[in-house]
Amino acid sequence: MAVKKSKIPELKIKLATATDFSKIFDFFFTHFVEKDPEGNFGEPADRRDLLEIIAHTGRAILQTNRVELTEGRVMCLPQYQFYHGGFQLNGHLGVFFYFEDIDKGALLLQKGPQSFFARISIRQISPPPAPPKN
Repeated sequence: MAVKKSKIPELKIKLATATDFSKIFDFFFTHFVEKDPEGNFGEPADRRDLLEIIAHTGRAILQTNRVELTEGRVMCLPQYQFYHGGFQLNGHLGVFFYFEDIDKGALLLQKGPQSFFARISIRQISPPPAPPKN
C-alpha cells in the first residue's frame, strides 16, 4: 500500500494542537508506517541537527548523560517540509517526525513495555542570557 501524502497536513494540525501524543502516533502509524513499514517514503536527508535533538531528548527520557544513537535514519518530503525516521537510543527503538516550517515534531521511544513521547523543536526560542560579569 502507498502512503497517502494527503494525510501529511492533517498530521501537522494534530501535532500543533494535540495534548495526547499517543493519538498523534496512532494516526502516524496508521497512515504512514503501516502503509510503508520500511519507512522509505520520501528521500534520504542529512539532518544531524534532528538526530542531535533526538539524542538530547533521549537523555532526559532515559535519565542518563550518556546515550548512544544508532541506526538514525532521516527521510524527507521536501514539498511538505516534513521529516521522519527511526533510531535506536541505548538499544531502545524510536520513531520521530518533524515539520520544518512550524519547527515542531514529536518522537516516540519504546523502553521495554513503556512508551515515552516528547515534542521536539530545533530553533532556540531566545538566546541564553550572557553570564554575569564580575
